Amino acid sequence: MSLVDTLFQINNSVSMKQLLADSKEKLLQVGAIVEGTIREIYSDEARIDINAKSEGSLPIDELKDPDSNTIDYKKGDKILVYVLCTETKDGKILLSSSKAQVERMWFELEELNKNNESFEVKIVEANRGGLIGIFKGKIRGFIPLSQLSVHHRPKLKKGEEKDNNVQTQLQKLLNSHLTVRIIEVDAKRNRLILSERAAEVQNPNLINELSVGKHVEGKISNILKFGLFVDLGGFDGFVHISEVSWNRIKPDDLFTKFKIGERIKVVVIDIDDNGKRVSLSIKQLEPNPWIAVASKYHVGQIVNGRVTATAEFGLFIELEPSFEGLLHISDIKLEQNQKLSDVFKENDSIKVKIATIDTEKKRLGLTLPEKELPSFHKTEVKEVKSVEVVKEEPAEKPSPSSEEITPVVSSVAVSVDEEGKEDMVRQFSEIEGVGKTTAARLYEAGYKTLEALGKASISELSLVPGVRKSLADKIIKAAQQ
Repeated sequence: MSLVDTLFQINNSVSMKQLLADSKEKLLQVGAIVEGTIREIYSDEARIDINAKSEGSLPIDELKDPDSNTIDYKKGDKILVYVLCTETKDGKILLSSSKAQVERMWFELEELNKNNESFEVKIVEANRGGLIGIFKGKIRGFIPLSQLSVHHRPKLKKGEEKDNNVQTQLQKLLNSHLTVRIIEVDAKRNRLILSERAAEVQNPNLINELSVGKHVEGKISNILKFGLFVDLGGFDGFVHISEVSWNRIKPDDLFTKFKIGERIKVVVIDIDDNGKRVSLSIKQLEPNPWIAVASKYHVGQIVNGRVTATAEFGLFIELEPSFEGLLHISDIKLEQNQKLSDVFKENDSIKVKIATIDTEKKRLGLTLPEKELPSFHKTEVKEVKSVEVVKEEPAEKPSPSSEEITPVVSSVAVSVDEEGKEDMVRQFSEIEGVGKTTAARLYEAGYKTLEALGKASISELSLVPGVRKSLADKIIKAAQQ
């Protein structure tokens, strides 16, 4: 099948019209997938008409067949492309057909997952943890050892070295095709986890005995970082990590809290349309304690909490078991090059102020009272106790009036931290892509001079809310000039 046929083939899992319709509003935006017409083919590029103000540029290599290295297209052919850049310095629109193919495949995988459909992958790699399968020659997915069928799972004899023998047995499956289903798909993280076990034919009679809300007992058949597989008697149900506990739980906690073979009680929370995927929950065996606990607090209340986790965007603070909120990084002023983890540690006690309570979404917003800020956050204040006026003018010149002196004398306190802030925010906002809000956040994050910005790293600046890595790079280069 040619590359053209591959791009425009419409199958049961994804419609090309649907894919294009989803991108209709994204035209001329980076990330849009559009259909174009080849207008010219040159030695280094092809010009593509995508109904924009100018033609797009597609590298010639993307028109070549990878095996024969020959161009499979001609002028007038239709082609699906992905917008990489809407306008370069030369006024070009940069396009990619291979990226469009990959994006389309991720969309197709999401549909396969949504419909709980099985499909084939080619095995291209084997390691101690499992197999790597490739979907349509483009997207790699991981099949954990525990998710292989009984027929393909390595068998070890007593006394054999596990790691080497497992890999040796798995290598026998290289270049074979396995039928799998999706456990997890995340295009943004380029993550695809597959299961051969889940694709095996299930017992429909056992499935029919289940219903949403029914409490059942099963045996843990596998533990992964994102959840538990529970054998309900001939087929597995899945407990996602978010359904394990009402409290925050870390992936590593699953391995210490549970054991393979352990019997646990669960509740059925979803059965897919085909009756072949069962979603389970442990936490929903008990009522959510959040609402009852929330009634004890009110907005504006200052309370003691405990740091349960640090993230790039803030701190998770537990006020009491099963009741925690987020203290956003924008409410925490840090010194230059300082990270949250440098100031706050897990289990630290901290006094916070309740900013919002959303009982519908079960979210608690927190802020840091001014008096609880670390010493380096507090605004330095200089007190002017008196003002001495030195008279240097000739005697005949009238002395300043009391109204003229008043503004100086009435400045009882001068905020040193605010001196020059307005000027620096103005200078920061002159950098391309930096607005006044972002400029103020940079200043508040501790970058109070252009020199400080120039010395920062991209990873450090990208921690400031509103600053992506691409913008951080621009800021650093502009500050260094």
